Amino acid sequence: MPGPCSLRLALLSAGFCLFSIAPAQAQRDGGYTPTDGGGGGVLESIYVPNFPNAPFTLTLHTEWVQPLPNGGTFTETNNRPIVRDSAGRIYQERWLLTPKGSNIPSQMTTIQIDDPIDQKFYNCFVRQKVCELSLSVMGLQHYDPARDQSGPLKNGKGVFLHEDLAQVGHQVFTVTDLNTTEPDAAYFQPPEGYRVVDHRKAAPTQ
Repeated sequence: MPGPCSLRLALLSAGFCLFSIAPAQAQRDGGYTPTDGGGGGVLESIYVPNFPNAPFTLTLHTEWVQPLPNGGTFTETNNRPIVRDSAGRIYQERWLLTPKGSNIPSQMTTIQIDDPIDQKFYNCFVRQKVCELSLSVMGLQHYDPARDQSGPLKNGKGVFLHEDLAQVGHQVFTVTDLNTTEPDAAYFQPPEGYRVVDHRKAAPTQ
């Protein structure tokens, strides 16, 4: 089994950004999960950029340790696949987080397909068997690692301040089953039997 250093090198060579928290809805993990007292939450999962020429298939294990008011902690986990091809298209599944060590089975809630080449983003809901189609908002050139750094705005219009409030507990993301060969193209088509609802605006006529 490779150590942390060799795994880190493998991830870098595949072109990931695995430990960046995603602000976009398209990158949210799991979904609503009830906890003691009827509360719940959504984990902002890792951010996977649409880098071309860096294909991979992997399984992502998520462990979220959340503080409780009595001073204890509550831990939820899930496992889900993420796939990227050489064109920069991304396939990923969203699975509910479940209490660590419990016998509660996790359930897949959503399949997401981001295609920056055809500018399509599919949000496919497993229970309804419906894919909501919208324009891809990612794209091959959008990734900016300095986007959340504090500093002045362009044209002197003010100052942007980014502050980590550290209120969501401790999150650990572990990659297993990493494969950097080209994935099956079938990943990047809507699942068979799903109805597609197109929300894209018609292009204006010339």
